[in-house]
Amino acid sequence: MKKNIEISIVIVTYNSEKHISDCIKSISENNINYEIIIVDNNSEDSTIKKIKKMDNNVKIITKNKNMGFSNGINSGIKVAKGKSILLLNPDTILQKDCLRILNEKINRSNYKVISPQILNKKNRIFTSAWRFPSLLSTIGELIYLKSFFIFKNYRDKDLNQPFVAESVSGAAIFCNKKIIESVG
Repeated sequence: MKKNIEISIVIVTYNSEKHISDCIKSISENNINYEIIIVDNNSEDSTIKKIKKMDNNVKIITKNKNMGFSNGINSGIKVAKGKSILLLNPDTILQKDCLRILNEKINRSNYKVISPQILNKKNRIFTSAWRFPSLLSTIGELIYLKSFFIFKNYRDKDLNQPFVAESVSGAAIFCNKKIIESVG
């Protein structure tokens, strides 16, 4: 059992056998003290078998029915031992050293939550932060005019620089565990 765990990585799975091995492998290429907690929402494929086949110390929580993403995240956080939490989708590949960089950033800043930049398979920035919808932007999207609302997806920002966002994707969220405990 690992001691002084810096980061608990919580991954909720459901029929994720195609991606989970690559995700776990990418995590293992990061040089920091971490734990991986998989919460499986009653997968019907070989997700759990693939995880157990890998030579690693992954904690697995299995649900007897699909309880949804939020329930899965909460179940993983309850057993997490790390000072920080990374909520991660099972189809995500981490870049080498990103865990150390995220951990340093949250520990040396006033940020409460960090949503790392997400890249697609072509290495292009994937939209993962949004402003809260307004009546006007919602109507624009309903009538297929969302390209006129570039501000909603922060396209008016330099996406290669940090900025404060109103809402972020659940694909990758990094925060200090104390923040989660204070919110409940």
